[in-house]
Amino acid sequence: MDTIDIFAVFNSASPLIQAEYVLLLVMSLASWAIIFAKAIQFYRARKDVERDLDAINKIRSMDELVQDMRNGSDTVSRKLIREGVLEYEQLQRVEATPGERARILLENVRQAMQEEGIASSRRLSKSLDFLAMSANAAPLMGLFGTVWGIFHSFQGFSAMKQASLMVVGAGLAEALGTTIAGLLVAIPASVAYNFLVGKLLSLEDGLQAISVVFMTIMKQDLAEHVEPLQIGETKRSEEQSFPALQLGRKR
Repeated sequence: MDTIDIFAVFNSASPLIQAEYVLLLVMSLASWAIIFAKAIQFYRARKDVERDLDAINKIRSMDELVQDMRNGSDTVSRKLIREGVLEYEQLQRVEATPGERARILLENVRQAMQEEGIASSRRLSKSLDFLAMSANAAPLMGLFGTVWGIFHSFQGFSAMKQASLMVVGAGLAEALGTTIAGLLVAIPASVAYNFLVGKLLSLEDGLQAISVVFMTIMKQDLAEHVEPLQIGETKRSEEQSFPALQLGRKR
């Protein structure tokens, strides 16, 4: 169908169907803008997470980690690590026994990083809901336009003494145009939504891996100043909750 035919179908449609065509066009343009923007954002975030995970795996002490975090770009993974570092530095001034300070550090740093992970996931998933809405609503809007167009066509047929196949076919073709438009909006939105959600889950796994490495480095650092029994108690408390990081994951 060429451009002239598209405009002809639009001009011959009723005002309600014309409004629906315009709405579907707006939804399509917005969906494609979100698809390209999120694809670029997720690609860059994945590269940052891979780089920062590789970097943190090479670090062996908290002092080295704190020093390393003072430089570098403000990426989603760096924000997560810096949140843990900030909490760690703030709690260093807590007046308590070494064992009690270790428990406080592990619990609070774990909580701070978990909250930052959830916030990061929410920021990354922003606008994905619009793709899901478009994927679900566009076919229904197209179906509504088709039903309305057929209903409107048959109302006109009832006033005719004799309706030819050409007249009936033209009316049905016009009515089915909204279904085509709805599917053209819904199919890319649905495919892109599922693809991007998969990428988001992969990013969340990367952030969780960074959190695990961070906590391991901190536990090793604390082990130099705390008795093994005290660290063991702290470790058991951490293992009960840290692996359950949700990071805003959608299931």
